[in-house]
Amino acid sequence: MTSLGFDTVLVNNRIYDDDGILQLFNTLSVYDVRNFIFLSDFDITVNSFSLESEKIKGFKAFLSKLAPRGIHTYVYYNTFFDKGLVHNKDFNRLYALKKKSSLFINMPLLSKAVYEELAADINYMLYRKNAHPLCTGFDMNLETSDSSVCEHLLSCKGFSFGFELNYIFSKDKRSFLDEIVKNKTFFIPTITRPIVEYTDILHNAEETLKYIGKRDYYQICASINRCASMFGI
Repeated sequence: MTSLGFDTVLVNNRIYDDDGILQLFNTLSVYDVRNFIFLSDFDITVNSFSLESEKIKGFKAFLSKLAPRGIHTYVYYNTFFDKGLVHNKDFNRLYALKKKSSLFINMPLLSKAVYEELAADINYMLYRKNAHPLCTGFDMNLETSDSSVCEHLLSCKGFSFGFELNYIFSKDKRSFLDEIVKNKTFFIPTITRPIVEYTDILHNAEETLKYIGKRDYYQICASINRCASMFGI
């Protein structure tokens, strides 16, 4: 392998100085990653849209100056999902791509009780708003939340997900990998750690390909690319 097989990642490692950004681009572009979606954490009940919009605008300008030719950068809201969010009058302002009604959300710790409290809002978002949410950092939910709730969301075709890149290729998470292959889950790999922790990523991808086979590996890459298209990429 000389390429990871997909061209898009989410970035939420918060190492956003010049050196950190350049290392990110240089390390992953070698493996044909060309699209970098940076997530800007946002709480609609606390944060100001005008202030956040100015912050994002400035960050976009900063990224465009650093990005080498052929590298594309995006910055979108990453919104904490809480009860009542979908009924907020400004909900539509959270969309990354309005024609797809796509947005990034961060789910809380999901016990059965919490899910039952949020279920009506989730259904309203999916079936009344016709939104296409991507749950960021969902590998953390898999590790800390109720497994039956997580399995339900993973099997729900209305959702897509963000999973830490090293988590996807971890030998210890092969059962998780089998599950997303079986469900044909839409997702985008996420960078949440210092870029030095991804130096073996091509080797890890090769080991994963050996484990699941070429057909399923290419299915995973296709799912990533289709998921990215929901955000205009």
